[in-house]
Amino acid sequence: IFPSLFFSKAKRCEYPHIQNGRLYYNEWEGSFPKRLGYRLVFICNNGFLPKSKDSWHSSYCTIRGWNPEPKCFKKCDHPQQIQHGAFNYRRWSTYIEGDDITLSCDTGYIPANEQTKITCGKNGWSPTPSCVAPEIPRCQNLPPPNGFFTVQKEEFSINENISYKCKSGYTTPNRIEVQEIQCLQSGWNPEPKCIKACKKPYEANVDFDENQSFFFSQETLHFQCKDGFQVNKTAVDGRIQCTENGWDSKPICVAIECDVPILGNGSIEGKEQFANGDVVKFFCDKGYNRVGPDSSQCYYFGWSPKQPVCKETVKSCQQPLSISNGTVVGDPLEEYQHGEKLFYECDIGFVMSGSNTVECVDGEWTSLPSCTEEVRSCRRPPKITSGKPVDVDSNSNNYRHNETVKYECSRGFFLVGTNPARCLHGEWKLPECSKKCRKLEITKFGPRVSKQFVNNNMVVRYNCSDYLHETRCVNGKWLPEPECTELCPPPPQLPNAISITETRNYKNGEEIGFTCMEHFHRQGPPKMTCEFGRWQTPPRCIDERCENPPSIENGEVENSSRNKYLPGETVEYHCVEGFEITGSSFATCGNAKWQRLPACKERTCGRPPLTDNASFTKNEKSSYQSGETVHYECQPGFAAKGPLILRCQRGEWSEPSTCDGKSLTYVCMYVCMYVCILVWLTLLQLLMLNN
Repeated sequence: IFPSLFFSKAKRCEYPHIQNGRLYYNEWEGSFPKRLGYRLVFICNNGFLPKSKDSWHSSYCTIRGWNPEPKCFKKCDHPQQIQHGAFNYRRWSTYIEGDDITLSCDTGYIPANEQTKITCGKNGWSPTPSCVAPEIPRCQNLPPPNGFFTVQKEEFSINENISYKCKSGYTTPNRIEVQEIQCLQSGWNPEPKCIKACKKPYEANVDFDENQSFFFSQETLHFQCKDGFQVNKTAVDGRIQCTENGWDSKPICVAIECDVPILGNGSIEGKEQFANGDVVKFFCDKGYNRVGPDSSQCYYFGWSPKQPVCKETVKSCQQPLSISNGTVVGDPLEEYQHGEKLFYECDIGFVMSGSNTVECVDGEWTSLPSCTEEVRSCRRPPKITSGKPVDVDSNSNNYRHNETVKYECSRGFFLVGTNPARCLHGEWKLPECSKKCRKLEITKFGPRVSKQFVNNNMVVRYNCSDYLHETRCVNGKWLPEPECTELCPPPPQLPNAISITETRNYKNGEEIGFTCMEHFHRQGPPKMTCEFGRWQTPPRCIDERCENPPSIENGEVENSSRNKYLPGETVEYHCVEGFEITGSSFATCGNAKWQRLPACKERTCGRPPLTDNASFTKNEKSSYQSGETVHYECQPGFAAKGPLILRCQRGEWSEPSTCDGKSLTYVCMYVCMYVCILVWLTLLQLLMLNN
């Protein structure tokens, strides 16, 4: 019943109007439509061919119409060869509308407009092909955003070098103001770019640690104040950070000033302000004795040494203790009054550590020096110009530390300098023989001996501590010996340095060394020199310990309850839920900074879970970044409840939708498929009967 109903309403095939062709049997149009399965033969006019490219072709009547469609296509002859190129085709090949032929150009030529093929159409081959010599590549004058080229040309030749600059507030990737680039076949190398940056500021009295001129956003610039200046009362160094809007602050260093000291029952030299390096002298009123230093110097950390006190009564001192390998100069007394001084010297072959002078201060002696053996020795004393050593033991080739040898000069010459010569730390401190005196350089701090000479009997006048002094050159020596009695205060007690027990004043040229406490490192020279009543700029002891470890984005430190961490100590970080550590989870304290801070990134997901009766639309990966998605579909006969998508979010996959069992829709689909198959089989049987 079903097949007869189907054929009674089946579609038939109408008469085909074939452009550029005709039916082979000249069938009458009135004989159409034709039944299903009818075979039609057609031929094409001259210059046209069917899709099969045969002389004639068949078409069958189907429920969808004529198949294949009776149609004639334009036939294209083989294209003519072109200059500087050739077409790739076979001589026996036939080409109709829609067919392509590729084009190959000779060496040194390229297809015009990058057209590498031609296509057969209703009007023949198109587009019109040609092979042309390639244009010489050039680079265009296209400066980067926020920058400009220093050479104004429209185009630049290959291998040509030019420079570009960035506008204020920007810099090149190499952090320089002017960047050279080269024109290559592929374009500019390196690619010109201008990046938002902060330029190192210029500020008086500020020294910067980093040498680079530009800093990118979030980078830090460390600076130190020059001698005599500080960031604030407690620091002489600081840092500023580059932001998108420029530096977050200005590096400002202000002049170091010390408060005017107040001395009870005494006075100080008149001055209203004291800057870094200034020295103040203390004087006690009549009837009072000074206990402590007679002067103090202003440093970045304040006054040092601490100011004295003025007392009405002071205690005397007993005989000082003896020292190993050294003795007191002169005969000791039974008792010493406050302020009296004694001098020590070391035995031959030993060198002194500390001051050779001790002072009685209110019943107590200042710290004693020590004498340690000097292992270095001097060789035989050498001859000097116009002079020689005398009374030298011919059998002695080595002289111990502090041993002496006398020198004498030839007639007409005079000894200048120390005589006898002394062996000090493995070297001889020698005198000179001269007919003249060494010239004195007069400075605002007093006289200083130079390498030049002046004639005998010359008189020089100089100021020292606002007093006029006079000296004469007598037989190669200045008499009296020119010197300033200006002394330096006792050395300062540096913050975070091992305590210095010296309390005496120091002469011009004397030095003192410093040692920082444990976990502090010295910044600056290891020694400080007394120069004309003032100590040079002292070194600093910088804390090597780290502050509390910083927080990181999406992470925190485990058990961070301390304020200070020693160099080499580590702390461990962990990430909040959904994030994981990149690299090591530990940060290490070094140079007062936390090194190699970890970072927390969103966790990745493994292979996605799959619900029953479903499959993925693409092959799944072994790992997915947070935010990635995968799609799946239900198998035939199953329907999804919800979206068919899974999303990775911080290491966890979203809940998949379920694919439920067969629904009525799928049952209907299978019934329809079964009916269609039956119809098709019936049609095939009818076609076979007609033939």
